[in-house]
Amino acid sequence: MEYRRLTFVLICCFIAIFYLFSKIKIPAGHHKLNDKSKICAPKSGLITIWDDGRLGNNMCSYATLCAYAIKYNLKPMLTPKLGQNLNIFPHLSIKPMNCEFREKDWTKFSIDEFRKTNLSLQELSKMNVKIDTYSCELPEFHHFRKNLIFEFRMEEKIERKAHSFLSRFHGPKVGIHVRRTDFVQLYGSKYHKNIPSKLFYDKVSKRKMEKKLHFLDQMNIFVFKAMNYFRQKYSNVTFIVTSDDKKWCQKFLAESNPDDVIVTSEENSRELDLAIMKHCNHSIVSVGTFGFWTGYLHLNGEVIRASSFPNPKWTQTNLPSWQLFEDPCFINDSKLTEECLKHSKEYGITLWHEK
Repeated sequence: MEYRRLTFVLICCFIAIFYLFSKIKIPAGHHKLNDKSKICAPKSGLITIWDDGRLGNNMCSYATLCAYAIKYNLKPMLTPKLGQNLNIFPHLSIKPMNCEFREKDWTKFSIDEFRKTNLSLQELSKMNVKIDTYSCELPEFHHFRKNLIFEFRMEEKIERKAHSFLSRFHGPKVGIHVRRTDFVQLYGSKYHKNIPSKLFYDKVSKRKMEKKLHFLDQMNIFVFKAMNYFRQKYSNVTFIVTSDDKKWCQKFLAESNPDDVIVTSEENSRELDLAIMKHCNHSIVSVGTFGFWTGYLHLNGEVIRASSFPNPKWTQTNLPSWQLFEDPCFINDSKLTEECLKHSKEYGITLWHEK
């Protein structure tokens, strides 16, 4: 009798212990040692891509991955890091790996090596490819532009918030993206150039500029700029400015043009600023890939750009509504004119060697 009772108690204890263990949840990112399904060790036929950089670079990586996956008939996958970086876009067709990413399982190529590869489709299909350097292969992914516009949509609440903000302003809206902060140092120290000055963005009316900038008339430069171009072409224009340095934009762009220049809130998230920019009618973009995407994600408007990316000859054929405006404060895109150098602080020019 005692033996039966002891056996019954032990069985009950085992059942209780089993029940308790079944309720324990393994935290995300931690896997059982023997759970091999959580390790990405596919045999072949996959392609993934570099996952570093900020949002604009990550979007370039995604678009490039889409294009090359189709071109080489490979299955695209996002690394967990790139999937996390792009999680603001709920409509992406390429999903992140839901497993551990191991570098040793992939054959790495730089973007230059991959462009020049002589490997056949059959040979590529027998390996797992990782493009392991930054790439923004616009001529490759431009064929899928409409698909990318669809996929790079935010959550509905963000899209609604962007539309609500823009609905406050009547007439055409021109989005302006100004990249500064890290580029002030990077662009100067690496390329010995200065980032676009206030003059590039603020092509204000000739009447306002003639006292300060009469020298520009004599230089016969590609006219007074992007903003004035839109003011002259359209009536009742509002310029919406986003930037990683909104205080600079407020001081040098909005304060001198309070009637038609609005700088978005410092509290805005990057996704809200991007949504606002892509829903503007036209764009003025400086340097960097975030600025590029603010113009590229709307189909019908004009885009004025300061950067030579995309390639001017390619752009002329494939993006005819895009124009390259030179900055009148520079000669050959690098050397400051004496007048601009003398008034650099007044014009809002940041000299790279001052940083």
